[in-house]
Amino acid sequence: MDQSEKLLMGIEHILSVASDLVDEVARLKSVEEECKTLKEKVFLNQFTIAEQQVFELALDGYSGPEMQLILSKEEATITS
Repeated sequence: MDQSEKLLMGIEHILSVASDLVDEVARLKSVEEECKTLKEKVFLNQFTIAEQQVFELALDGYSGPEMQLILSKEEATITS
């Protein structure tokens, strides 16, 4: 095997590793978004009914079920 073949094999390996890293970054971004969605769901579920009503007013009038629908749509988008 001569120098140019070794160099080409090294370049192919580097490109393969770079491609794997790009895929991993995309996967981690997806996981991060899913974690944010789950964190929001947990946060909303911690409220008492009275606290939920106050929080709903602060969110431009969205009700609890409306917020859950929005969050589940975001989760479905992230999943797909």
